[in-house]
Amino acid sequence: MNKLNLIAMTALFGSLSACATTSNTVIEPHYTFDNKARSFFDKRIELKNSSEVAALHNKQWYYQDTLNKGGDSIEVSNCLALKEALAEGFKADTYSYQEAVIATEHICDTWQAMAKLEASHSSWINFTHGKEVAEELPAEFTLAISNYTVEQVAQSEHWSDVTTIKKVEPVNEDQAVYYDTDGSIQRLTLMAQGDYNGDGIEDAIFYMENGVDGGSYSSVKAYVVTRLEQGAPITLLAQW
Repeated sequence: MNKLNLIAMTALFGSLSACATTSNTVIEPHYTFDNKARSFFDKRIELKNSSEVAALHNKQWYYQDTLNKGGDSIEVSNCLALKEALAEGFKADTYSYQEAVIATEHICDTWQAMAKLEASHSSWINFTHGKEVAEELPAEFTLAISNYTVEQVAQSEHWSDVTTIKKVEPVNEDQAVYYDTDGSIQRLTLMAQGDYNGDGIEDAIFYMENGVDGGSYSSVKAYVVTRLEQGAPITLLAQW
């Protein structure tokens, strides 16, 4: 099976349907074109292999962030420097700036996860954006701001069990914006596919940017999901 054929975009409809492969099939990791690099390096970067993804951790951004701790300050301009500064207790001097820093850290962590993907031998995921995706993706994909919604997520299996997606706006074949009836606006990006946990089954890494209609709230999340066999539910392997 051609790996590129696993990702086919439709205008408003899609699913995470089963797609069987044989045990002799070798499916190399695939990194989508919309990989968030454009925000840091002032140009799009097409990632073709794990070495190129791993190199993003040390690659210099086109800008610098200033972080502070007590009376000290430090300039960071790549993922490695950012992670080290945060580990040492440095942070931004305003709440909104710190939110942006944390969002950057999430992208850095996502790139690191993508760099660890290995070739797989079986795939049961065929992803296309659309309303139906919410019926299969785990409940953790819901934007949970209130304690009530957090409790709903904990008690639910799927995204659609917690809220109703009323509209999906495709951005490209890998990214779409999801609007629900509770006012959430969520930009979901398929970042990569490959074997995340070494079981030989292809997994998918997603990056979610959250907002609310008419509000200033924002957050980001990353998820790794898989389907263990044909007809099995989508399983959440990791999130950060």
